[in-house]
Amino acid sequence: MFPSKENPSYGSFVKTFVEGLEREDDIKYKLAVIRGKKRNLFKKASAYWKFFHQASFLLRSRQFDLTYVHYANHSLLPLLLVDNKSRGRFIVNFHGSDVFPENLIASLVSKLTAILISKALRVVVPSEPFAQEVTSRYKVAKTEIFISPSGGIDTEKFRRSDSSRYSGEINKKLNVAFLSRLDFGKGLEVLLHSLTLLKAKDIKIKLDVGGTGSLHSIFQEKVSELEIQDEVCFHGHLDPKTIPQFFQKSDVFVFPSYRKGESLGLVGLEAMAAGLPVIGSNIPSIASYVESGVSGYLFDPQNPSSLANRLEEFTCLTANERCLMSRNAILTAERYDRKIVQKSMSFFLRSIYQTDKT
Repeated sequence: MFPSKENPSYGSFVKTFVEGLEREDDIKYKLAVIRGKKRNLFKKASAYWKFFHQASFLLRSRQFDLTYVHYANHSLLPLLLVDNKSRGRFIVNFHGSDVFPENLIASLVSKLTAILISKALRVVVPSEPFAQEVTSRYKVAKTEIFISPSGGIDTEKFRRSDSSRYSGEINKKLNVAFLSRLDFGKGLEVLLHSLTLLKAKDIKIKLDVGGTGSLHSIFQEKVSELEIQDEVCFHGHLDPKTIPQFFQKSDVFVFPSYRKGESLGLVGLEAMAAGLPVIGSNIPSIASYVESGVSGYLFDPQNPSSLANRLEEFTCLTANERCLMSRNAILTAERYDRKIVQKSMSFFLRSIYQTDKT
């Protein structure tokens, strides 16, 4: 996955990884990628064929010290098509759904590529909880796993240009942000049902929904069914350049995902960088950076009542308490700044290279 002009957010974490390499004068690379999302089966099949061909060609050239493989299940197949010498020394980076296959074909491919995982120099994962999953599923030793949070986030991009969030004023209506693909497991239905519970208590909420997906029309119908049209606004797909402004008009970000493949959730950290406390599902990946009562709140996954309680709790905070939680969110996000993450990754790659040379 790699961004294209038409799909600037497709595989953006891989682009961030590459940008980190470009900052290092002594690291040279070549790419084998699929640029942009393909809209039909023929174009997708054609893109994969070209990708496999290009990757196999680069591997057989034997001109590289390391091969870095993003998205294991989708990208390890070329390594199966070449001999051991051409395969060389490789690193595998898991991102989420490649550990938790979501259909039969993905499950079969997962079993096939598992053969190669044990031969990888190192396995890279986005978070500590995900490292435990990989250790369990692929029998990879913890010493062979390196944690790198998907390229990190650009904290400068999301930093507010004004201080209005700290003005001491609290709006009578709580402005809530949700940003995600509108697909199964992302939890928007949980958030919508929680709004009906808050509405029954006369707690005023305005929800801005960013993103699109396979369930877009279904969620729009659900909003009408629940009679919360006045509380919910669908913005559709957001250009990455407009996301900071999307966050800035909100008071809190809700991250209700309950997908097994949720390996970290950079969008939650981006919201934090914009000063938004995060109210998220209490699943390992989100709980790895949201400290309940400090930088946001955690609620029981798939439980609208639990989420409604947390949102109500947030509305009861004083201006100073919200300000403190916002600052804690920013401090949390700063630990995931891409400059820090990329520096750590560069050191990691050099250490692998130097170990081989010695």
